[in-house]
Amino acid sequence: MDIRNVISECAAGRKWGQRNVSLIRYIIIHRNECGHDGPSLAAYFRALDPSSGQRLGPPYHYVISKAGQIDQCLKDTDIGAHAAVPGYNFNRDSIGVCFIGDFRRHAPTPEQLRAAEWLIAYLTNSHNLTFDNVWGHDDLPGVKKYKECPGKFFPLEDLKNRLKTNPICSI
Repeated sequence: MDIRNVISECAAGRKWGQRNVSLIRYIIIHRNECGHDGPSLAAYFRALDPSSGQRLGPPYHYVISKAGQIDQCLKDTDIGAHAAVPGYNFNRDSIGVCFIGDFRRHAPTPEQLRAAEWLIAYLTNSHNLTFDNVWGHDDLPGVKKYKECPGKFFPLEDLKNRLKTNPICSI
């Protein structure tokens, strides 16, 4: 499996805060049912926010399409805008991984789950994390649960348990 680098296409000149990768402590899983998948996702992130006139820019480091394509939208050293909660800014010490789809209503595709296993194993190995440091957005303290992110049909605990018992990626 490989990661397609779309950082330059997504960023569109937006500047992000920087950090040392040794500060990364969490991987946070999100969903986005924006309807954009694959190459059009970069165009979505380059679009202007109608309310502010600012470029949206990618909030997530990685996006997994319905077909299982992994796109890297931010460098791991970039501080994304995916997980600030009252009382703590998880953006400073986490990597955001977003899956395209609405997992409040349906499960991820088998291709997305295969890509998720590989990417989570890769990131935990690369950043010396355990699978217990992989959280859903709604698992963060202070997040309003009405978001249902990544959603009740996203099998995060099953995914982490599979990876704990059967590691697939040794890097």
